Amino acid sequence: MHKGAKLDDYMVFRRRAIELYQQGEKQKFIVKALGVSQPTVSRWISEFKTKGEAFLERPKIGGSKRKLTPDQLEELTNMLDEGAGTMDLKAICGPVPESKNLSPQGEARHR
Repeated sequence: MHKGAKLDDYMVFRRRAIELYQQGEKQKFIVKALGVSQPTVSRWISEFKTKGEAFLERPKIGGSKRKLTPDQLEELTNMLDEGAGTMDLKAICGPVPESKNLSPQGEARHR
């Protein structure tokens, strides 16, 4: 199962917990009905009270932050389209940082 599917399942539980709460059910009932912990239900309700409907929206699954600015990315794309080589690309992207996983001789270390 991929990460998005697990998140979808989680969101169903979260939404159902809030629906039950809005229908007047007690936290104890919600805990038993959904099989989640009391602190989890309490946190969901608290966040819903703070964030409102936004709390029930599916969050975006993030990734790492971009390392290039939009201008650098556009220039890089153009250079690749024109057949630029590695040395040309270093002028746009800057030097490649040394990896922490390389030995002083440049060989990959295995952990």
